[in-house]
Amino acid sequence: MKKYLQDPNALFQQALEYQKINDILNAKKLCEYILNLYPDHHGAKVVLGNIYINNDSIESGIDLIKSALKEEKNNYYLYSLCGVALMKIGNYKDAEINFLEALKLNKNSPDMYFNLGLVKRALNKIDESISCYNKCLELDKFYINALFNRGNIYLDEFKDFKNAINDYEAFIKLNPDYPFVYVNLANTLNLLGQYKEAILNYEKALSLKPDYAEVYVDLGNTLSLQGRYQEAILNYEKALSIKPDLDYIHGWIANTKLNTSNWLEFKKIEKDIIAGILNRKKTTVPFILSALTDNLKIQKKLTELFVEEQTKKINGPLNLLMKYNHKKIKIGYFSADFHDHATMHLMAEFFELHDRKKFEIIAFSFGKNVRDHWRTRGENAFDHFYDVRHMNDEEVAKLSRSLEIDIAVDLKGYTHENRFLIFFYRAAPIQINYLGYPGTLGAKYMDYIIADKNIIPLELKSFYNEKIIYVPESYQPNCSESDIDTNNITRRECGLPEDCFVYCSFNNPNKITPETFISWTNILKKVNKSVLWILSNSEETNKNLLKEFTKQGLDSKRIIFAPKLSRPKHLARLRLADLFLDTFPYNAHTTASDALRVGLPILTMVGESFASRVGLSLLKQFKLLELTSENRQDFEKKGIQLGTDSNIYKIIRNKVETNLKSSNLFNPSVLISHIELAYEKAHEKHLKGEAAEDIFISD
Repeated sequence: MKKYLQDPNALFQQALEYQKINDILNAKKLCEYILNLYPDHHGAKVVLGNIYINNDSIESGIDLIKSALKEEKNNYYLYSLCGVALMKIGNYKDAEINFLEALKLNKNSPDMYFNLGLVKRALNKIDESISCYNKCLELDKFYINALFNRGNIYLDEFKDFKNAINDYEAFIKLNPDYPFVYVNLANTLNLLGQYKEAILNYEKALSLKPDYAEVYVDLGNTLSLQGRYQEAILNYEKALSIKPDLDYIHGWIANTKLNTSNWLEFKKIEKDIIAGILNRKKTTVPFILSALTDNLKIQKKLTELFVEEQTKKINGPLNLLMKYNHKKIKIGYFSADFHDHATMHLMAEFFELHDRKKFEIIAFSFGKNVRDHWRTRGENAFDHFYDVRHMNDEEVAKLSRSLEIDIAVDLKGYTHENRFLIFFYRAAPIQINYLGYPGTLGAKYMDYIIADKNIIPLELKSFYNEKIIYVPESYQPNCSESDIDTNNITRRECGLPEDCFVYCSFNNPNKITPETFISWTNILKKVNKSVLWILSNSEETNKNLLKEFTKQGLDSKRIIFAPKLSRPKHLARLRLADLFLDTFPYNAHTTASDALRVGLPILTMVGESFASRVGLSLLKQFKLLELTSENRQDFEKKGIQLGTDSNIYKIIRNKVETNLKSSNLFNPSVLISHIELAYEKAHEKHLKGEAAEDIFISD
């Protein structure tokens, strides 16, 4: 170097030669040497800045490029390079400025519109981002990354599934070998309920990228929705073999095994899930845990971990101090289930009975627009009904705030098709967790949960992040009348023996744990002339249950599988059973109140968690605490007694039928009056600027 000590241009030419042959180390050293001797050498600044930016010394590189820009203010390339570097360190605001300067110098650069589209989205300027991608594609219709990113915005931000699919399919025509586009296309089809098409696209993605662990999970979840459980488990296990620490995978496996009553190694999976939660690992989503344990400490820990993980990268208006002083309190109900679903079976009349002199009620529906009787009834029940499927979570929250909703009620929580992030963005000054998810949401942004003292005893309320609204009777709403089929259904038509005691369970199999099933079989062993009548989920599930049944030494003829029927026919056939055997730790909810509605007694076991105390809450309304038990031994003892002592059984059955007339469980006007009073108290407290506190409503 001594030979060229006084000739910086010769040194710089050598640096360029090094750069040309990708000898970055020597190019870097030489540029640093030049700038040490000649700090204002423009070319060395640009080359060294580029090297720094591409080799993890980004901020030093930015400083050099900015310095070079002071000397050459009309250099398109330098603005572009600086913008890209600023994007890398997350300084999107300054990156935007640089890309805009570059576009002043070259208005026909598709690359610059593409980069600006990236920055605009990062700055949450979604409409402007779309415009940038539109301009990019106008300049170059084959710019496939713009198609991909625009499709992602249509999917994630606008819920515009049609345009998202159009962009993904256009991308595939230009580049059919990019696995990620098939994944996003499959995700879009999934949201539309087009599961078969989604499965084909997940499979295509995996054919291109066989080690894509997350897609095996997506495929497994979609197969589960199609009832293809064994295939789902195989995909989960494949994902696990590729990525043993994959988020939530153990929970998906456990849930699918429960759905198929495949209990092989189930206890180990369950223990691993709980141990993982205690070690702050993401082993399952919250809803699945409800069927595994009634331990409130573990449930609370999981929900807090889950919401922390799901919201850590999002800036949401958590503490908006909105105060609306309307003549009528505006209540917003948020759900995906305003159709033929358990939520509407329970709440349709509840919505209809709201006092319109005091309340204005608004529905926010983000589920499929299923045109059935229940959807029509729901639309007619509300003062306003908004279909928000095509809006993202923040947009729904903004719509709610623009409508000045006073109280937002989440009817989904963490159940299937939930949109809990709407509440993270603050849909209303008061936000309430009700009915859909049986437990705490573990979130600071949820103010209240509606319950009763049987569901959440005072000594257990510390395990709930929300403040409790305590109603005096059962928290569960029910319609006063139900459309029970009036045709007489006989035992023979249902494949039931005429002279046997019929135990039944119409819970979904994901609530049936191995311990619960063994308790049922223990009861049947002691009641000779008895059968177990159980909901049929799939051939695979039936086969596994039958195998477990015979393993316990029982004749296979004593387990009878009931097909799924329409609600009116199902309620009619329930009358044919003698005793409903509840599940634990996830009790029957709607299925339990359905049983009581037709006069069928329920035998339940009570635990700590919300989900494990629903049976208690319902039976308390019928003054039937003798049908509750606190351990399996007592549960089995009572089940045997009711199946063998006809006198005791008749007393219980008569009590159910007698108290059906006097109980308020099927008198929704009572519950809604209590909840409306709670809404008023919560609203009044908020207007006074007071923090949420437990609310106790008395008879």
